[in-house]
Amino acid sequence: MGIKSILKHISKRIWIIWSHRNKFLPHNKIEKQVVIGSAKQELPPIKAFHQKVGFSQNAPEQNPFYLHNGKVLHNLDELSNELITMDKETFNHHVNEQKNDFSRWINDIFKAPELAGELQMTKDMYSIREILEKHRLQTKNY
Repeated sequence: MGIKSILKHISKRIWIIWSHRNKFLPHNKIEKQVVIGSAKQELPPIKAFHQKVGFSQNAPEQNPFYLHNGKVLHNLDELSNELITMDKETFNHHVNEQKNDFSRWINDIFKAPELAGELQMTKDMYSIREILEKHRLQTKNY
């Protein structure tokens, strides 16, 4: 079997799996699956564009995030950078067992419920920054 016929076979299998699996899903819930031989790899779902918040997209002028230590954040880039140097007292004031102010800000102001939901699930600074960085990479690809 030559390279061309192998690629043609793989392309055909990918299309068949993709079209059958997503036949009845709404457009913004479509997932792609890559199959090569018996190995398969899931790709993240294509999300609706209104949920993709640019990392440097500023919050409206009247809705910045006021940190407990007095600093003011205007976008996700500033939040991610601030998490690097943020002291535990400030972080714990905004994120604890009862609340996650970062998640609420992202949901209410940036209208990004998926990202906010992901952040709501975690309570440690490192994980929140990791989720934000993953989001930054995803938004670069769109």
